[in-house]
Amino acid sequence: MSATPSMPARRDAIAAMLGAVAAPGLPAAMPASRPAGADGFDFLLGAWRVRHRKLARRLAGSTDWIEFGGTVEVRPILGGLGNVDENGLDDPAGRYAASSLRLFDPATSRWSIHWFDPRMPAQDPPVVGRFDGPEGRFFADDAFEGRPIRVRFVYRDLGAGRAHWSQAFCADGGARWETNWTMDFTRA
Repeated sequence: MSATPSMPARRDAIAAMLGAVAAPGLPAAMPASRPAGADGFDFLLGAWRVRHRKLARRLAGSTDWIEFGGTVEVRPILGGLGNVDENGLDDPAGRYAASSLRLFDPATSRWSIHWFDPRMPAQDPPVVGRFDGPEGRFFADDAFEGRPIRVRFVYRDLGAGRAHWSQAFCADGGARWETNWTMDFTRA
C-alpha cells in the first residue's frame, strides 16, 4: 500500500512538473488522435483579455461586486492531455500572477484543475469533472473560513473568440449555490 504524498510534497511535485513541461522551447504540438474528452479545453488555448467580476465577500449575502481586468495565456502540455495557463490579474487590492494546471485522465475521461496562487500558502483541492458539449462542470469539497463547502467551476465555450468561467460555493449540501467569481474571456 502506498502512502498519499503530503500536500506540500504534492504541490512541489506539480510545480516541478509545471517547470519541466512549460519550459520554453518544448514543442506544444498535439497528436492527431487523443482520447475522447481530451479536447475539452482546446477552445481555451491561446491569449485572452479577461474581465473579472468577484463578490466583495463570499457566503455572506453580499451583492457588491468588484470588477477588474486581466490577461491569460493557455498552452497545451503532455501532448494535449493537459494545459497550463499564466494569469495576470489587475485586482484593485494589488496586481498578482497565478496559474492553473489542467490534466486529463484518459481512464476516467475527467479533467482535474489545480489552481496556484502565490498569495495563498496552501494549494486548494483540485476540482474534477468533464465537458458535455461546450460546457464543462468541475467540483471539489473544500473549506471556507473553517466550514466545509462544495466548490463548482463552470467553463463555457461561447464560440467566436469568447469564453466564460464561473466559480460558485455551496455551504448547505447542494441546496443553494452562490456564484462568487466570473471571468469573461475575449481573444487578445
